[in-house]
Amino acid sequence: MKRINFYLIVLLFLSSCTFELDNPDLSTESLIISLNKSSYQKDEIITLTIENSSNKDLILYNCGLQPGFDIEKKIGNSWVVPYILECEGIGEPTEIKQSSILIKTLNLPIYLNQLGNVEGSYRLRLWLATKDEWNTRNYLDDSLRTTKRFNVTE
Repeated sequence: MKRINFYLIVLLFLSSCTFELDNPDLSTESLIISLNKSSYQKDEIITLTIENSSNKDLILYNCGLQPGFDIEKKIGNSWVVPYILECEGIGEPTEIKQSSILIKTLNLPIYLNQLGNVEGSYRLRLWLATKDEWNTRNYLDDSLRTTKRFNVTE
């Protein structure tokens, strides 16, 4: 009888557990940020794709009409911010729901023309947060909100 009670308790415990196998928490597998190419001319427009297959809704802050980001340039062994974005006004944040894809274009020449020598390797660090924390400006971990390296030529 004790053995049956034990199995019954274990069965009840397991049946009360919930598992979220289909919607993982935020990780580099559940949040994919990609660009349409790995190399651009300095006057090209970039297409940014954000695939959110996590179980969290996300917010992308905007800088005016453009998605908000910091542009970083590889200089030596370090990534530096050669140009601070000046926003004409913070635009309405863009919501990226669970299991959705957002595609945006970035007018990168606006930012690159502020620099002297534009050739080099760059990456974008998006102003991306979970919807739960959108008003605190607590951005996601850098590893989750940074694009892969891309090259710019004259």
